[in-house]
Amino acid sequence: MIFKICNYFSRLFYSDKIKELFGIDIRSLALFRIGLSLVLLRDLIIRFQDITAHYSDMGLLPRDMLIEKVSEAWHVSLHLANGTPEFQYVLFILSLILVVALLIGYQTRIVTILVWILVASIHSRNPLILQGGDSVLRLLLFWAMFLPLGACWSVDAWQKKTIKVPNQYISVATFALLLQVCFIYWFSALLKTDDSWRIDGTAVWYALSLEQFSTSFGKMLLQYPNLLKVITFATFYLEAVGPFLAFSPIYTGPLRFATALMFISFHLIGLNLTMELGPFVYVCAVAWIVFIPSWFWDRSIKVSCLPSISWKTSHFTNVMAAFFIGSVFLWNVQTLGIKVPYFTPPLQSVSILFRLDQHWNMFAPFPMKLDGWFIIPAKLRDGTEVDLFKNGLPITWKKPGLISSTYKNDRWKSYMLCLLMNENNAFLLESYAWYLGREWNKSHSIEKHLQSLDIIFMLKIVSMNEDKPHQKITLWHHEWDPDTHEEVVDKILSK
Repeated sequence: MIFKICNYFSRLFYSDKIKELFGIDIRSLALFRIGLSLVLLRDLIIRFQDITAHYSDMGLLPRDMLIEKVSEAWHVSLHLANGTPEFQYVLFILSLILVVALLIGYQTRIVTILVWILVASIHSRNPLILQGGDSVLRLLLFWAMFLPLGACWSVDAWQKKTIKVPNQYISVATFALLLQVCFIYWFSALLKTDDSWRIDGTAVWYALSLEQFSTSFGKMLLQYPNLLKVITFATFYLEAVGPFLAFSPIYTGPLRFATALMFISFHLIGLNLTMELGPFVYVCAVAWIVFIPSWFWDRSIKVSCLPSISWKTSHFTNVMAAFFIGSVFLWNVQTLGIKVPYFTPPLQSVSILFRLDQHWNMFAPFPMKLDGWFIIPAKLRDGTEVDLFKNGLPITWKKPGLISSTYKNDRWKSYMLCLLMNENNAFLLESYAWYLGREWNKSHSIEKHLQSLDIIFMLKIVSMNEDKPHQKITLWHHEWDPDTHEEVVDKILSK
């Protein structure tokens, strides 16, 4: 009897319509692999510029500080094995090599696992510089480990004998990956509970008013509040309803392709032109590639998948994928403030260990209303005053033309916003001040060494009703003893 029931559900699961709804074309998986690899390469190259600052004991977050005051108990990182910049460079170079291997599809299965381990390790080494795009990237890599990314258009496929396999691949992991992508939008919409999203339609106006994120084009759109009201409601309902279109039982192929194209355009055109959101827009666009159906490949451009390789999914792998997607769902439900009785701390720890923790609160429940820019005036021993935030340029209190362009890159923006928003930020501010002092004094003569500095944020409360003036907020003041400063710095550098 049990065998008959299992056999029935097995036949149902592998029926043509179920395959179409919850399977993924292996050509889409191949394109997904390529897109994901390119996003990873971009991300690693940007991170590579600041390895000492962001990942070594000579930087902003030494290992002891991370472990004692920042890190989650179940976050594991290979990058904690050694605090020297040289060790970090080795791991990053290894990561770059593996991502190139993933790009061309060489030893794809084992390489995907290794890339996921190293990316999760990088994220756990310095959580202060992370953003929403990092969570999406890490999660996509996790689910990619269960899927045949190298079955098509890969070195693996060319090295093996040509085997004709079905283009449509289905497993619990394909279902899980599709759901994971949809969870980003469904739970983001559920968390957008403020009237600015659901009633007033002012959320996008407030989001674009945050000049730390807004582009020149985004600032220009502020002149059209009625248009932004329409865009607000369109964005909310796109997140809430849009993903359901990809699972339409009728016209599945055309509707799924249209949905994928709609979300890819939303990220690469809508968000990318109006806001500086780092890798988020690119990795989310890549995520929707897996929704490109066989209907598109077979009827539109007729791209074949030969050569290809076979891929078998074990029952154990399916069970593991089912367990993890169930945990992901419960984790997301928990972020809504709903107590989940069966999602016990041990189960939560498993999710944290595998870095499945996620919270899709982008501009939710409402866009923040704190905006402004940083100034770090420093006084040198010879009496000169410079702005360390601008690498030693003369101090000016004039508002920058485009605040989002004042940051070196997205990682530094995330870090500076963490300094601003973190309630218990004293130790972070002190560490940042010491880092600035060390870096400045290393490259300047003694008379140009730092005597003092202030970390200042020119704060503005964003309001539609009135143009409020900026307030000068001193986050941190730091002084160096002129008699011992050089000795202290030399000792720190020698470590």
